Amino acid sequence: VLQEALAGVPRVENHVWDPVANVQGYDLAPDYWIDATGGDDGNAGTSEGAAWASLNKIETLDIAAAGGALTVRVKTGVYNTANDYFEISSDTAITGVLSVVFEAGSVMDGTVSNDTAAQNPIYIGNGTDPLTCNLFGNGLIIRNYDNIAGGTPNGIGYGGSGITVNAYNFDITNCVDGVSGHADALGNFYDVRA
Repeated sequence: VLQEALAGVPRVENHVWDPVANVQGYDLAPDYWIDATGGDDGNAGTSEGAAWASLNKIETLDIAAAGGALTVRVKTGVYNTANDYFEISSDTAITGVLSVVFEAGSVMDGTVSNDTAAQNPIYIGNGTDPLTCNLFGNGLIIRNYDNIAGGTPNGIGYGGSGITVNAYNFDITNCVDGVSGHADALGNFYDVRA
């Protein structure tokens, strides 16, 4: 089924990641869904048919109130609007485990949303609350977050004494920094090309 779903998905030259052999996180039952083309931020986000459209809806989740663990499934698509980034910080109820599973063939592109390209596409941290964030990229391409006038965006940034980030299968290109960790956070990166 996955192989059929990937038919026609363009491949990146010299990209050695095999989406059929290496998918991760698909076995996790999603609590929330995001779909760039079929979603709407006015939806509840709690089913595939009522998915949100924007990645920054992840910032609204209260992980602690959900029993300490949430999983978000991000449908295949191009995420390139001003709302397609997420920061889990001390402003978010972050205690627990957050898993974000991107479906194969997804792209986060800062070109179109150049005003917000100074943002980190993904940032986990700035707090002391214990949080483990599992990021399953499944070949996610993060590109063109390079607006240094407004900041120094990282493809994946993380920081904070209670933070652990586990990231799998990402391609990060044309960002000021590929991956950047701060303030005693622990980062474990597997098959992340930056």
